[in-house]
Parts: sequence; C-alpha cells; structure tokens
Amino acid sequence: MVALEIIQAGSFTTIQDLGRKGYQRFGMPPAGAMDISSLRLANRLVQNDEGQACLEITFIGLRLLAIRDLTIAITGGNLLPEVDGSLLPLWQTVSVQKDSEISFTGVRDGIRSYLAIAGGIQVPEMAHAVRWYSVPHESEIWERTPRNYATGPARRPR
Repeated sequence: MVALEIIQAGSFTTIQDLGRKGYQRFGMPPAGAMDISSLRLANRLVQNDEGQACLEITFIGLRLLAIRDLTIAITGGNLLPEVDGSLLPLWQTVSVQKDSEISFTGVRDGIRSYLAIAGGIQVPEMAHAVRWYSVPHESEIWERTPRNYATGPARRPR
C-alpha cells in the first residue's frame, strides 16, 4: 500500500538499512545507513524490526505527502521536520494524518535524519540488504511506481 508521495526530493535522500556484510570481495561496498544507531532506534519507535529500511534524509528540502494515515518516527540530526508547518518532535512516535505534508526545512544540528514508517518500506533486496543510493528528483523511486513509497509487512533482514 502506498504511504508517501514525494513532492520534492530534497538535497540528498536515500533508502537505507543496516547494509550488507561479506560482499566486498565481489566489489559490493557494505553501504547502509551512515548513522546505524539512529536508524535502529527510528525503527524500534514504530515497532519495526530494527534493520528495516528507512529514509535517510541529508540536509534540507525533502517534502512528502502522506497518502494515508501513518505512524512515523524521526531520529538523527535535527533538520527541523514539520507536518503541515508545525514542528515535529524527534526521537518519538508521531501520528501523521492522510493528506498532511511532511517537510525538512532547515538544519539545527547534524546533517542526516532517519524517517521510519510503521510497517517498513518495501524495496527489493540485493545481497540480503536494501539500499538506494539516490532518489531521482521528482521521478521514479522503486518498482517503476512514480513518486511513491510503499509500505507493507516488515521483512526481517537475513
């Protein structure tokens, strides 16, 4: 089920998880979140498995539209996240209503935030990990579904 629509991709937004280990000999970097502790905690706050994929938001400019009611958590650096113009708390579970806009409007401290959605983000696995190095500007995200993130039953990382 689609959960978020990208209104504006922002400076640099990626889909990250804990990465993959043991594939360097095949030329694959470990990748994964830059701040693994923040990713894990964001997932715990929304009762996902701690290794689920999250949005890793770098700097400012990301704007999202909630396609349905959501439960989210934002951890990591304070990029002044807002819902419909009101500041969101960090390090807490937050309910977001359908048709609300989530935006990251500035940098108070840190440069990366992690947004977890209850139920996880459905993306294909590669080498037992999910990752997406960059979000195309206002275009396709994954599975050729334009401008949307899907959520569904959380999968446990292997």
